[in-house]
Amino acid sequence: MHGTTGVAPAERFAKEVGALRPLGGRAPFGQLRDLVRKVQADCAIDLDTNCYSAPWRLIGESVQVVVLGGRVIVRHAGEVVADHALCRGRRQRIVDRAHLPAWSALLDEAARSEMTLREALAFLVTREIARRDERRISMASKIAQFPFVRELDGYDFDAQPSLDQPRSGNWRPAAGSPMATTRSPFLGPPGTGKTHLAVSLGREAIRQNYSVQFVTAATLVAMLAKAHGDGALEKQLTTLSRPKLLIIDELGYLPFEANAAHLDTSNYRRFSVR
Repeated sequence: MHGTTGVAPAERFAKEVGALRPLGGRAPFGQLRDLVRKVQADCAIDLDTNCYSAPWRLIGESVQVVVLGGRVIVRHAGEVVADHALCRGRRQRIVDRAHLPAWSALLDEAARSEMTLREALAFLVTREIARRDERRISMASKIAQFPFVRELDGYDFDAQPSLDQPRSGNWRPAAGSPMATTRSPFLGPPGTGKTHLAVSLGREAIRQNYSVQFVTAATLVAMLAKAHGDGALEKQLTTLSRPKLLIIDELGYLPFEANAAHLDTSNYRRFSVR
């Protein structure tokens, strides 16, 4: 006897069965499971004896795991970081190779090429050095605050016959003239590629392990005027003198404010002006 209806469930069902209608091909109600798992050292989370991969950068992090509609969806900080088909077996590993660190793919490549152990190690070291160098250049370029990415190979030297084309990848400061005392103004009318050339040389300098800072003249003067007003001019000059190469763009394009005209920039010991 059901405590609420006062009728036996079997009797109630027999009475109401005539009112039931088929689903008509509609999928049954989906069961949702919302879990929390930690990404293990093997870049995987455990679920029902199976392992599902997650991005290696999340190792040690807790992630949300949602099982719904035959999918295993992994979220971190509200973002979907993995999406797998639900495995019906047991003790299986479901791996998306994009979740593994780069060296895993390199090991696969070495195996396919049938490299010896010595060759594989040299291959991995070479790739790792290249990867770190790319990261260094990318980070240094962000710090330099270039307005865009330009390379010497993309500069039209034929349109500027007065310029000798430098060899990309072999940029060096002038022989016998330390960068600390080198000043290289780029002079010319608008549209001749001065900024392109300055940015390109700045990126070449970064490749040669020189620190670089790019700034427009208007921004520079505004920074110095503010620092002067705050009584921190010397500190600002010291900060600006740290890069081995300081590129000042658009010098002379805009008039300086009256209260900035007296600023003494003679303390700059390393800069390039275009």
